[in-house]
Amino acid sequence: MIAHVGTVPAIRTSSEADARDTAFVELYRRQSPFVWRCLRAAGVPSHAAEDLLQDVFIRAREKMSQYDGRASLSTWLFHLTRGVVSNWRRGAARYEARLSRIDPPVVLDADPEVRLRQRQAAQFVWRFLDTLDDNSRQIFILVEVEGHTVAEAASAVGVNANTAYARMRAMRAQFARQLEVRTDLEGGSP
Repeated sequence: MIAHVGTVPAIRTSSEADARDTAFVELYRRQSPFVWRCLRAAGVPSHAAEDLLQDVFIRAREKMSQYDGRASLSTWLFHLTRGVVSNWRRGAARYEARLSRIDPPVVLDADPEVRLRQRQAAQFVWRFLDTLDDNSRQIFILVEVEGHTVAEAASAVGVNANTAYARMRAMRAQFARQLEVRTDLEGGSP
């Protein structure tokens, strides 16, 4: 492997390359569950998330030299994931438009009532998330699903921390109101 230092080529040893490979494998092992959750929380279906997970880490491998350590690795990977999801959505929208006339396959489960309640709860959350702008949605997911602090989420999304705190208070209140209305309409538990 040859790297250019200034104008003079420098030869990298295979042990340097092996060390980078080992470090990258460890990065993948530790961070792939986080990236997977980010992909799924962004609305990427599991069948596409596997490919996008690989795309995120391919991009991470390509951009590893640009990582400066100012943000945590998870924040940096979140930014990469966001870009991969954005690109995927553009392509997926075109693909889905072509397939919109095909009915989804029916998956049978042992307990249809449980399946129905889970599907309804998931639809409620997705409908709530769909009401949010992209930055607010990403902040909400990072804080409420991934367990990041609001300040970390603000940094990852690229908004002022005070703005993120205000948005989180408003989103939590909005979610609670919508959940209360849903519970009242159904006459039972959420």
